[in-house]
Amino acid sequence: MEEGARQARQDTQTAIYPKRLSRKHLQASTMGKSCYALEALATGNFAGIGLMLPAPYVLIDKDAREAAPIYDPHTRKIISPLALRLLEQVPSYAELSPNNGLHILTEGTSLRGNFKTEQLEMYTNWFSTVTTRHIPGTPLDVTNQQAAIEALENEFHLQVPEPVHQNTGGLCGAPGSRGYRRKRQVIRCYKNSCPGTWADTVTIRTAQIGYC
Repeated sequence: MEEGARQARQDTQTAIYPKRLSRKHLQASTMGKSCYALEALATGNFAGIGLMLPAPYVLIDKDAREAAPIYDPHTRKIISPLALRLLEQVPSYAELSPNNGLHILTEGTSLRGNFKTEQLEMYTNWFSTVTTRHIPGTPLDVTNQQAAIEALENEFHLQVPEPVHQNTGGLCGAPGSRGYRRKRQVIRCYKNSCPGTWADTVTIRTAQIGYC
């Protein structure tokens, strides 16, 4: 009975993060009920609420960089062309991230799992900070955008084919094998077997290669 009550209490707890502090590991001492977390967030002393976003929720994250800002605090408008396209392409709940980047929370299933590139990030089953800094003009609801998720993955997270390994050592052996010796030995090998061939004049100052 006590264990069940403890688990129910943990399920309603949420972490809150002070501004300018790095995220710490979840501990019971840093967690509180969601209602208290929202009250604390409203004071302006915190960057957001830490939430675990389980599947099928998907977080689309576009980080702001000094050379490529996303949001202009003076005009209070999104100025990044990619961010503007994402807002149109994924009509779901959107907010500003703690560093004035873009968060879009949607619902769906990713094709190839979480990814992070220089241009875009996408996560599911992920612990993230929700700021509640809703972007005006975007939905207040989390909507299912499966087609958009797949389109973004195919654009920013292409499937890389598995490399095909070939044995290029041939009869002479590959680096690290028993048939791998210095070129001096290669020359000796060819001289012994084929006197008068190119091996008589080739230099020995190049890198190691295989030998016959």
